[in-house]
Amino acid sequence: MWSKKASELDWVPAREGVSRAVYRDHPAGGRTYLVRLAAGTTSGAHRHGAEEEVLVLEGRVDIGGHVLVKGDFIYTEGGEVHDVQALEDALILVSTSKPIEFI
Repeated sequence: MWSKKASELDWVPAREGVSRAVYRDHPAGGRTYLVRLAAGTTSGAHRHGAEEEVLVLEGRVDIGGHVLVKGDFIYTEGGEVHDVQALEDALILVSTSKPIEFI
């Protein structure tokens, strides 16, 4: 068993208005991580080799046509193309067992 404190996270810019901090890298190449998105930004269209789970911690986002707010959860099948659009400043927790493929 191990833990990682929020104060230990290393926030890395991913693109303009988007940054992420990894909690854990998964053996098959996926990871569990936080993504902070500024209002009006997008993650970019992508897919995963396996399922993805997202929990909205702050703000409001649109993921594949599903508008989600704090406390909402979405599950995406592996191979399904989608993106995350921040409708307002947002923080999401993402977990996927395989890597992301941006398209």
